[in-house]
Amino acid sequence: MKETFFGVLQEVNKVEDGKLVPIGIIDYIKELGFIQPHELKPLEVGIRWEIKDGDTHIHEIYVTSPHKNEGEVLVDFNDENYTDAHEDLYEALLMYADFEPDNFGWL
Repeated sequence: MKETFFGVLQEVNKVEDGKLVPIGIIDYIKELGFIQPHELKPLEVGIRWEIKDGDTHIHEIYVTSPHKNEGEVLVDFNDENYTDAHEDLYEALLMYADFEPDNFGWL
């Protein structure tokens, strides 16, 4: 299993009125209801994922930043109560998130 960390500045796209609209990953998690409206957003989340049979499989998103809920799983993609919100987030992450960023691209 691999882990990738995403902060408040990293974005994905969502579909809104038939158009792609950029949105921060953490903002999208909150917008979809995985973080309650009255709760503060974490500064960073971790995503646990793996490549199986050539496909990327995302397992969960959890809080990693210094936060009162550090370690808390925000989104479990293996949840028996999988919803459209899970599907929208999963698809956005697969399409637009960089799970293996090139940290040395500036060399």
